[in-house]
Amino acid sequence: MPPDCSVSRETEDRLAHYLALLHKWQKAVNLVSPATLEDAAVRHFDDSRQLLSLLPPDVKILFDLGSGAGFHGMVLA
Repeated sequence: MPPDCSVSRETEDRLAHYLALLHKWQKAVNLVSPATLEDAAVRHFDDSRQLLSLLPPDVKILFDLGSGAGFHGMVLA
């Protein structure tokens, strides 16, 4: 996990569940490259979490605009 991006145990549990779902559905929906699936926690989740340290503490709404799988928005939510 990137420095200064710690989250609650409940959030860690939610991310673990999200990762399990990603593994379960990857072949059907192809959200990430098969080459990055085994390292998805670092390559996708931690990459998204590092944005936490850049957000103002009072931010309430974020938009995740792009053509990817929405990892930044999902993880930050």
